[in-house]
Amino acid sequence: MATIDLHGHLRAFDYVAGRTKESGGLTSLAPVIEAMRDGPWPSILVDAGDFLTGTFLADQAMEQPDDEENPVIAAMNALQYDAVALGNHDMDFGLRSLRTALREADFPVLGTNLIADEPAGPVVRTAMVTRTMHGDDDGERSIRIGILSALPPHTVAELRHAHTDMADLRMEQPIEALTQGLDDLRSMGADICLVLCHEGPSYGTSNRSDLVENIAALDGVDAIVMGHRHAVFPAEGAPSDGDIGGVPAIMPGCYGRHLGCIDLSLEFEGNGWRVLGHQSRVYAARGAVDTDVSPALRVHAVTADAHARAEASAGRILGRMPRPATSYFARLGRDPGTMLVARVMRDVVADAFPDLDPAYLIGLAGPPHTGWQGGRDSWTNLPAGEVRLAQMARLHPYAERICAVTLSGDDLRAILVRSAAGFRFLPDHADGREIVNDRVPGLELSLSPDIDVTFDLSSERPNGRVRDIRVRGRALDFDARYTVAMSFFRACGGRAWPGCSQQKVRYGTLGTVQSALVERGLDLVDESLWQPCFTLRWPTTVRPVFTTAPEAAHVLDLIEDLGPVTQVDGAGARARFRLGAGAG
Repeated sequence: MATIDLHGHLRAFDYVAGRTKESGGLTSLAPVIEAMRDGPWPSILVDAGDFLTGTFLADQAMEQPDDEENPVIAAMNALQYDAVALGNHDMDFGLRSLRTALREADFPVLGTNLIADEPAGPVVRTAMVTRTMHGDDDGERSIRIGILSALPPHTVAELRHAHTDMADLRMEQPIEALTQGLDDLRSMGADICLVLCHEGPSYGTSNRSDLVENIAALDGVDAIVMGHRHAVFPAEGAPSDGDIGGVPAIMPGCYGRHLGCIDLSLEFEGNGWRVLGHQSRVYAARGAVDTDVSPALRVHAVTADAHARAEASAGRILGRMPRPATSYFARLGRDPGTMLVARVMRDVVADAFPDLDPAYLIGLAGPPHTGWQGGRDSWTNLPAGEVRLAQMARLHPYAERICAVTLSGDDLRAILVRSAAGFRFLPDHADGREIVNDRVPGLELSLSPDIDVTFDLSSERPNGRVRDIRVRGRALDFDARYTVAMSFFRACGGRAWPGCSQQKVRYGTLGTVQSALVERGLDLVDESLWQPCFTLRWPTTVRPVFTTAPEAAHVLDLIEDLGPVTQVDGAGARARFRLGAGAG
């Protein structure tokens, strides 16, 4: 059994809205986990990374006094996890905070390809779990499950600029570390080996890591738990071979909404066990709270104090928002919240370095809530009126620091080409076609209040769609050097952004994005945040369709330049809207 990308979701509670959610979090998964454990066969429970941070409760706990137990670890102890792997966001608060959080863990924490001069608390390179198998005729036999982990090679580069205590952290190439780890586990008697990989499949695309496929090709890997993508593999509830290159694999979404299960059929042969077959399934969480399941009650009990503190802090009023700020149309370049994030980061850099030329200073951010992960809470929905602290912090839901990188005009254009790839080709005969390329996550878009650009979707290739780029009102200078304020994840090469790398960071660690939003965000709000980030054009014979949340019907003024807009349908969690002909 496996979870992935929990991001501190312990309870089915929305700290932004201040109310209980329908489902999600470890309390909602507890009944599913308990039901699986009650089956006739032995099981293990693991997590493949990004469990410690990401909710208001979890992030606040990472900054709590050293003598208090971390609520995420307490909850995982209560559910009796057998092993977990580190993800990139688990180190967002630095090694000292990580060591403090993990000290009470009753399970091994894996970092197979991580190397630190000073050990990162209980982090180990390999782990072994033993279970007892009951055969029909042969009585009982033990089975030894070796467990390893893998982080993408760029992870440390993203983190070293964020915290001074990360300087001694290094990373081996994951395949080399896994090869050695597999040899070590087999020499210690492991019957089967499981890899917890904080990365998802490449699906054959060039801009995604092929780490998972390379792991599947290693001799001795019997199963893989994947993550990082916040996606589900295989399809929810559907039995499937669920394999990558013939190796059983699972990717159970995010936020405690799903539990992934790989069932292995085994045969004892000679001196050990052999895998005969497998089946992979993903199960949805059952509900907000199940009072009949004792593990759920234990999770509630061990997180009660942290929950109360987080709920009280999250409700602090910061000020007022003049209009609703939603991300329902973020994929169309209309996202006031993300535009505010970019403006806040630019403002922080401008204050820190007043000698910078404002004409060449840009704020850039990606929309984190575009419905890509599904569900009602996958959108920004900041209402007009009073704004609470948790609502403002959720505009950038990661404990990331502000960086500034130096990019050329060519780099900026390449970044905009990445945004243009988020749309589908709309030729003259494409009337009624969905406008968004759903193979491209929303975070691939780059929004900025300082850049105006036109995307002509009648061009088949993204490179040919980008037209009329203007920076702070002036035509893009391809020979110029621009200072771009962004999160350190982007700045240090996360998602392989054009021109961005550890070497390009000009100014690092200028405070966290969330802190800056809370401190100065509302002071930087004006009507321009609600203006389109880019202009979209397509043939006058085409009225494309855009899919988003049904609630988007209440804020159609955000896309009035793409009208007339008519709603096509609105069943379930999604609604489709037909845009105007030609637009732009």
